[in-house]
Amino acid sequence: MRRHRPVTVFSATPHPDVWARYPGRVIGLGGMGLLVSAAMWLALTWATAGISPDMVPWYVVRAAGLVAYVLLWISVTLGLWISGGWTPRANAQLVALHEFASLVALSMTFLHVITLRADAYLQPSWIQIWVPLAMTTYRPLAVAAGQIGFYLMVAVVLSFYVRRWIGARVWRGLHAITFLLYGLVLVHAVAAGTESATPVWQGIYLVTGGSVLVLTYLRLAIGRSGRGRTR
Repeated sequence: MRRHRPVTVFSATPHPDVWARYPGRVIGLGGMGLLVSAAMWLALTWATAGISPDMVPWYVVRAAGLVAYVLLWISVTLGLWISGGWTPRANAQLVALHEFASLVALSMTFLHVITLRADAYLQPSWIQIWVPLAMTTYRPLAVAAGQIGFYLMVAVVLSFYVRRWIGARVWRGLHAITFLLYGLVLVHAVAAGTESATPVWQGIYLVTGGSVLVLTYLRLAIGRSGRGRTR
């Protein structure tokens, strides 16, 4: 009988054929495209609702931030689902979608950050945008949480593309900070976001944050039980 080599999700070797051989890319592109389109639709809707044109950058900042948060949540939950072993095998489509969601989340976060420079109300400098706690005119702690979360997101996303050189152990260590980065981004969204005052987004933050908390608990419980069986 021919033996098949098992597929390892968290390997130090990248999966160069994931995008070409599996429909995960199509699913990812379609889903992320819809979310990005929704962000632009929100921005245009707000901009054409009788508001002055100089407020358009602020609408883009808000829309990009909301979409970036949803994409980050998708990436984190997929990562927990894959690493928890809740699929029959290492599902290359889910791995592809997980990586792609992370990349698009980072791109939307970057748009969220740089567009803030054009905001007519805050008028932040580049130093205030990039340096934590430099923004003293608007909720400095909440803004700093988002800034630190962004830098951690850059490190985690880039780790996808350098894991063959940094090794599996370092790669897993970098992925462990995903929990911290998600927590910081959630704090930023709730404490600094305009939409956090609306019941709809309060519910979204509660459901998304709660789901990550539950999946993290289950993932850690599975890890402990697995170590116990190997003793």
